[in-house]
Amino acid sequence: MQQCLFCQKIKPVFERLPQGPVCKSCFYQKVAQEKCINCGKTGRVALRTKKGPVCDSCYFKHFRPKGLCIICKRKKRVALRAPEGPICFTCYSRDYRKNRQPRHICSICQKLKIIAKWEDEKPICEVCYKRLKNAQRV
Repeated sequence: MQQCLFCQKIKPVFERLPQGPVCKSCFYQKVAQEKCINCGKTGRVALRTKKGPVCDSCYFKHFRPKGLCIICKRKKRVALRAPEGPICFTCYSRDYRKNRQPRHICSICQKLKIIAKWEDEKPICEVCYKRLKNAQRV
């Protein structure tokens, strides 16, 4: 831990410049800034292509990989690669992130949901679990 050249705070050293040590946040805010080959703006480099650097914004719009979302079943830009498969940004912010409880694909309805019970190492969501309990009572 040393004093950062830019912010003057005592932080872990991320990069050593000839002028002195730099923390991670200052490195990305002040040092690792280059002109984007797509938009021409100077910013943080998210990707380096054969043609040159790409900023965060252009990476998200043009280069971020697409995948078949396991929730909405559409091919969209991937926000998260869950153990069950890719989740798009819309579903991630609407369905997955809001409730921080882990979710799995229900072994009965095949939807990504909060799991109420595990039976024989198979996940069962709350809706399907209630249906099973009611069916067993009859």
